[in-house]
Amino acid sequence: MTSANSFNNRSFDPLTELGPGLTALLLLMVALFALPALALGLLAHRFTRALPRRVSLLLWVLLAGVSGYLLSLCWQHGLNALFAKEMVAYVQAFSHVQFNLLKLPLAQLWPDTWPVWLRTLVGAPFMGLAQEVFAQKARHLDPAQAYLARERRRQRANARAAARTRRPRRLPPSVGMKKGSPLMVIGVPLDDEEQEEV
Repeated sequence: MTSANSFNNRSFDPLTELGPGLTALLLLMVALFALPALALGLLAHRFTRALPRRVSLLLWVLLAGVSGYLLSLCWQHGLNALFAKEMVAYVQAFSHVQFNLLKLPLAQLWPDTWPVWLRTLVGAPFMGLAQEVFAQKARHLDPAQAYLARERRRQRANARAAARTRRPRRLPPSVGMKKGSPLMVIGVPLDDEEQEEV
C-alpha cells in the first residue's frame, strides 16, 4: 500500500525513467511534428505578457481549445498519414547514415517535413498555454519575492511621477508669469498695495 502511494507521489523525470536515448527520440519526434508551431507559440506568448494574468490565461485556454479541435480535424483528414510518412522517411534516413546527424540528407527529407509543419501550425496555442501555465507557477513560487517585485514596481512608478511633477512637459498659458502681470491668489488678482502687505 505504501509503495503505491510513494509511486504516485514522486514526479516523472523522463531522463531517468526513459533514458536519455528515448527522451531524445521523443523530443526529435515532437520537433519533426511541430517545430514551427512551438516557435510560433513561444513568440505569441511574448506578445501577450503585457495582458493581466487571468485574461492571458483565459485567452490561451480558449485558443488551445480551438486549436485542439482544428488539429483533430486535420488528424482525421490525412495528417496522421503525412506524419507516418515523415517518420518512415526519417527512420530510413537515420538507418542509412548510421545515426550520424551530420550526414542526414535534409534536402531529401524536406518534402516530407514541410506539409506536416504547415498543418500543425494551428497547434501553436498549446505552446503558448504551456508557457503561460509555467509562467504562472514561476510568478507564485515565493510570496516574499512577489512582494519585493511589487515594491520595486511601486518605487519606479513613484520615481517617474516625481520626475514628471518636477519637470512638467508643458504648462498652461495662465501659469506663465510675464513681467507686469498681476499675481493671483485663488483666481483673484492682487492689487499693488495688497502685494506689498503679503
